[in-house]
Amino acid sequence: MTIRDRIHQLLQLCGEDPAAALAARIDALPLHRNEAGWIAIRDDGTFLFVDNDTGRVIEDVPAEWVREAVERAREKYPELSTSLRVDGSTRPPPSG
Repeated sequence: MTIRDRIHQLLQLCGEDPAAALAARIDALPLHRNEAGWIAIRDDGTFLFVDNDTGRVIEDVPAEWVREAVERAREKYPELSTSLRVDGSTRPPPSG
């Protein structure tokens, strides 16, 4: 299963789950929510932060927040665990 598949699966719950409504709005998979907002990932591997208070979407997510979200996402979405690395990257490490 891919990140895109999980986004589509979550969208089927739209209206029943706040994460589904967020996924529909930002076209990304919400991974983790903390006191400040949501961390989500797009299918291209871009991480987003969505502020709880303003709803603003920010692409410059602090690395420590990404690491925490990836760790939590591995528990919630075990089928994606091989797609998500602890450093937050969804891309394979560089060769060489």
